[in-house]
Amino acid sequence: MKLLIVEDNSSLAAIIAQLLRSPDRAQQNLEAITLAEYLQTAILCLPGHDVVLCDGMFPLSPDSRIVAEDWDVIRQEAQRRNIRFVLYSGSDRALDCARPRNRHSSARQACLH
Repeated sequence: MKLLIVEDNSSLAAIIAQLLRSPDRAQQNLEAITLAEYLQTAILCLPGHDVVLCDGMFPLSPDSRIVAEDWDVIRQEAQRRNIRFVLYSGSDRALDCARPRNRHSSARQACLH
């Protein structure tokens, strides 16, 4: 399995990757782990991956001061490519927006704007 981790904090991304590799050593299910810090990089890295583990908030690009809550862009592209998508976040707003009960409600629409 090839995993893409989308996380703007490179230290945290490295720790997550290390933690995921540790229990997998005996099974060797993880062929590769790729780290992406920005939305553009994540979209470019998607092909060839089986699973995306995505933070709920991250910069749009290397020089961007805008922090995106638009993880849904990555989720939609992953879904289009039949890549599994997992969202994690310290942002309650991002997690509330992702909850299934909000997917088709006005609350979901408010999260996207």
